[in-house]
Amino acid sequence: MNFSRRLPGVALGATLLVFLLSGCSLVNDAGQVWDILDADAAAKKALNAVVNDVQGIKGVESVSSNFVADGPHGDEAAIEVVASAEITDDQLSAIATAVHEGFARADLVTAIPEFTLNFAAADEAGAFVQSEMLLTMEEFVHEVVYWRSVEAAAETGLSLTVTPAGQDGAYQRLFETPENADPIRTSKLFMSHFEALAAVPDETRMPTIWSLAGIWLTPELPSAETMAVFDDIQTFIPVMDRITPTDDLETAEYVSPEGTLLQSFATGDDGVSRAEILIVHHDFRAANWQTVVEAAALAARVPEISFRYIAADRPFQVTTCARSVNQTDDDVKFLDEVRATGAPGIDAVKAGVCSV
Repeated sequence: MNFSRRLPGVALGATLLVFLLSGCSLVNDAGQVWDILDADAAAKKALNAVVNDVQGIKGVESVSSNFVADGPHGDEAAIEVVASAEITDDQLSAIATAVHEGFARADLVTAIPEFTLNFAAADEAGAFVQSEMLLTMEEFVHEVVYWRSVEAAAETGLSLTVTPAGQDGAYQRLFETPENADPIRTSKLFMSHFEALAAVPDETRMPTIWSLAGIWLTPELPSAETMAVFDDIQTFIPVMDRITPTDDLETAEYVSPEGTLLQSFATGDDGVSRAEILIVHHDFRAANWQTVVEAAALAARVPEISFRYIAADRPFQVTTCARSVNQTDDDVKFLDEVRATGAPGIDAVKAGVCSV
């Protein structure tokens, strides 16, 4: 982590100058400034004490901290731990206990806490992040074990952030591509190892978001059949890379990404997750039309899935859902061409999209 060191004398002088120019009482206001500086110093001292406590735990390779006063939502206190790959569950629990108790100290209790855990120094290694200290010791150990098991099954780094979800201690997970990893490579490994990844035991069944290049899934993983079809399609229509940062995101030169996207989400009153394969192109390309039709025919092998092709904001849609559908003339024409492929199961395909 990078640390920013304050210069109390300079800061105080600048603040007092503002009070002078505004005609405020120097006695009272200067006292308030000293109180703020004292509180910041006390918080940093308390955070350093947490670092020392964690550093003494076996299995911990390094610990760093950062304190930011008056951040966007208040004071922010962060601890980052790099642990040995051989660390035990008991040692993980000891780390969590030390961090929990540290953030509960009087000088830190009002700060917004963040705890990050890493296991490797590799550029593409994932990280475990608790944005708030909401997990019990048992939940923390379970989530770390689950995260490491998912990474092992997928044979790639994945970052996991745990955040609050509603009340009563509920939480949700967010899996993402690690900061310095290749998003496309991560997605391809996720797809090719999907069955092993989906088989990782998870007794909590907490709602989980998987946000990768070309993939957005929640609250659970789709079927292996759905992922296999998407994997087939992305071999000839590349995935949509929404992950790689771009310098022109906020400029007029920004062009939104194209490609294939798999989405899975719960819809309707039954809470059942349904999948959608979406292909987006900025303009209609006749040369790609037959490829898109073949991709839709592949998707038709999966029940309860929708397929949408959007070209220049013009959608062409087919679905295998069992409910009623909403359709346009473009959808009906698209269905005719998809059925003309004669692909297996093609008679079950409908024009349009499922009504919610």
